Amino acid sequence: MSAETLCERLLHDPASAHREAWLEAATQPECVTYLLQSAQERMSESTSEAIPRAQLAALLAERDHDGQAAAQSWRLVGQARRRQGDHAAAADALETASVHALRAGDSRLAAQVQIGRVDSLNWLGRYDEAIALARRLEAELRAHSEGSDAAKVLANLGSIYYRRDQYAAALTCYERAAETFAQSGEDFASATVQTNVAAVLMELHRIDEAIILFEQARAAFAALEQWTPAAKIDANVGFLHYISGRYAQAVTVLERAREEFTARGHTLDAAKCDADVAEVYRELNLYPEAQDAYSRAAAEMQTRGIAYEQARVELGRAAVYIALERPDEALECLDRAEKQFTVHRNAVQRARVRLMRARLLRGSGRREDARQEAQRAAQTLQRNGLRGWAAEARLLLAEMTEEEGGDASRSLHTVLSAAKATARGWLECRAERALGRHYLTKGDSMRGLRHLEAGVEALERARTLIAPEEMHISFLRDKIGLYEETVSALLARGGSQNIARALEYVERAKSRLLLERVLSALEGRSPAESELPEETRSRLAVLRAELSRGYHRLNSSEESETRRMGAAGADDAASLNALEQEYTELLRREERKPHASPSLFTLPDIVAAHDLAGPLQADEALLVYYILHGFVCVWIVTSQQIHFLPRVACLEDVNRTATRMRYQLQRAGGGSELSRKYAARFQVDAKAVFGQLYDLLLRPIASLLTAEKLVVVPYDVLHGLPFHAFFDGSQSALDRWEIVYAPSAALWYRGAQRGHAPPEQSSVWNDTTALLVSVPSLGIEQVTEEVTQLAQILPNAVVLQAEEATLKSVQARAGSCRLLHLATHALYRADNPLFSGLQLADGWLLARDLYAMTLSCDLATLSACQTGMTLAEAGDELFGLIRGFLASGVRSVAASLWPADDAATAALMQEFYGRLALGHSRASALRGAQQTVRERFPHPYHWAAFMLVGERGHNTVTGLPEIGNN
Repeated sequence: MSAETLCERLLHDPASAHREAWLEAATQPECVTYLLQSAQERMSESTSEAIPRAQLAALLAERDHDGQAAAQSWRLVGQARRRQGDHAAAADALETASVHALRAGDSRLAAQVQIGRVDSLNWLGRYDEAIALARRLEAELRAHSEGSDAAKVLANLGSIYYRRDQYAAALTCYERAAETFAQSGEDFASATVQTNVAAVLMELHRIDEAIILFEQARAAFAALEQWTPAAKIDANVGFLHYISGRYAQAVTVLERAREEFTARGHTLDAAKCDADVAEVYRELNLYPEAQDAYSRAAAEMQTRGIAYEQARVELGRAAVYIALERPDEALECLDRAEKQFTVHRNAVQRARVRLMRARLLRGSGRREDARQEAQRAAQTLQRNGLRGWAAEARLLLAEMTEEEGGDASRSLHTVLSAAKATARGWLECRAERALGRHYLTKGDSMRGLRHLEAGVEALERARTLIAPEEMHISFLRDKIGLYEETVSALLARGGSQNIARALEYVERAKSRLLLERVLSALEGRSPAESELPEETRSRLAVLRAELSRGYHRLNSSEESETRRMGAAGADDAASLNALEQEYTELLRREERKPHASPSLFTLPDIVAAHDLAGPLQADEALLVYYILHGFVCVWIVTSQQIHFLPRVACLEDVNRTATRMRYQLQRAGGGSELSRKYAARFQVDAKAVFGQLYDLLLRPIASLLTAEKLVVVPYDVLHGLPFHAFFDGSQSALDRWEIVYAPSAALWYRGAQRGHAPPEQSSVWNDTTALLVSVPSLGIEQVTEEVTQLAQILPNAVVLQAEEATLKSVQARAGSCRLLHLATHALYRADNPLFSGLQLADGWLLARDLYAMTLSCDLATLSACQTGMTLAEAGDELFGLIRGFLASGVRSVAASLWPADDAATAALMQEFYGRLALGHSRASALRGAQQTVRERFPHPYHWAAFMLVGERGHNTVTGLPEIGNN
């Protein structure tokens, strides 16, 4: 029997009755040689296959009393275990290998086989043992003239110092090792140590040097086709992006490295990537995502017994619990982390624990204890050359001093200097903000304002590093208050110039991401979502089909209602979350790929306040609302001047009245017997509540509104209020003013700048550039008649009804039409607004789908329920269907603020399009239609649901009759 056959039988039939006989026959050098060779061949592909071969080789060598072969076999077992991340087993195997080598009288081999054991002991936190072993091995290997192996030991020793945050010692070891490898021409080893040097430089915030070394090392690994080390560099570069504030790039690179490690079975390295990704998510205020990533990392660390990395995870978890205001859980995490860092004698990480504990103590009122912890942390961090972390501790100390009435300005300037030197943008922003508050408190408003404005600039530099929408908005959630403080400081100084500048800062805080999407559509830039691989598109199609069935179930519960209902119940919506999360994650993965668009972008320029007056006609005014210190204020911009009115209304009163308004609308809807019986009473009650809204938000400024046309820019909770339905006691607001809405003044301004086609080219109502779509179902049977009537007004329009109105056909035709009318069911997802949608024959057109479309519509009319509902996120970014249509390039969107009555909506649309066909502007046509429909359906629920968002449009025929006050 050949050695190969004998060995394979032993491997694949360990329970055989013949095993002992086979073992006896296999004790020959040929079997050991075969097993070692085959194990080595499998090492790069599958360590799980390599280990039993190496272990069998060791067994046979021991039976044959071949010490050197046994040493080589156990060495191979140790190497395989190290690749698996099982460092305890690796350390034992390598020590056994050394014992066999010594018994064979080979002291050189005995030293060589223990090189990897130094690193495994490091991973296990057995630092003193690892350092002593490393120093002994280096001396022995140099005595044997094994300079290259001695350099490997030095590299491992450097890693011990690195883990203990002793960066100077680590750098010395790495640089000595790198010099040896470079001289001996060992490219792989040289690149590996170069990576380690870069990691130390990264910790010391020598960022530019670190990047250069990382790039050089990765290029070397790529040339050698060593993809796992290349992935390790990606992980380091991802961490570098993280500490530099390039959070989206950090996630992209770290996830790519994690996928590479997972594919190759390097679960420990994958877990380290998870821990770093969790840190990024934590900085972005994405706490659920951070907790998930921490949990994955912790599970693997615990399995491997990697105490240091477990402690790092506990530290991150503590930070999440602090942010979530769960102090007890945070303290438990900090205690566990500190215990491990104390065991490992890691002073730097213990200092970070102290810094976090100081924040908790400050929050609980134990200020003196907090001060002591922060001071000790600052001293340790500064002593170890971590200037940026030390500045974090000093900022906390300065903030406490300021809160107690002291003067910490000198310390704050020191923090600011450190933040700039270490490229910590958010720390720079916080320091500027603290200095601004300091000087404002001292009465130096000019200096205080200068620091607040510098803080905004630092924040916006940080914002440009985060392009993905979800990450950007989460990042802003705890930072948007800086804009409010700057606006307040400017207004406190008074004067027309400061009032105008305050308006500019309001605009800097509003809908900047939506503005960027709109500008992209105007400039013809292809949406990133429009270019997806076939595999991704196929999976998205499957998910869309499942989502469509789920959305249909949501609507079917409302089929008995005679209105265009579509609000999702909480329980029903929750059942769709898993599908929506997978859908979203597929798109996120595309963002992370190398071919994806860059994670950097430029925040759109803000229009100067006085420039806003440029596009305004003499009969037009721009109203920009804002909320400051619990009160609603407003800027009124006309072609001549800017007015500002502070404290127009108490926000609490507005919220209370808005709640009453929603109640009045709810009880008037549905076509129930009760709503018909008490129609007159309900109308009186509605007028009363709309009168209160008028008194709160329009009456205080009515004397300044001499123009007939208004552009209303709401803010936060004011979005969704129908200003046109407010009642002054004798007439509704739309009887006095023609009103359009805009998410921000800058968005309105960009639209006004687009220019308009000549009258002979701008009338789209008699050609084939109109697309009319209806999808009838129970409760909205009149949509068919609605579109049939509109087709008579627009005889050359393309009409898609019922089964013809498929998702594909609508998307194919919508891109070239200038008027798009969609009469169907709608679904507003308050819990996930980008999954709000419009029902078509074979699926749903989702808000997020519109990001991938380019539309050139002058007008998109969403003739369905609640299509104008939005969720106002950080930065007053509005999410819902309107966002999708504006982002795709639509000039104006007509949408409903509440469930639209079917009969009233059909009548409204006929009146609306009849006026458009006569040449009225979009705003004028909608206003006139609402006034006419009000005669038949007097309750605001029926006639006031629709609003026009975006451009007003211009009359295409002169000499149009004025619309009277009905």
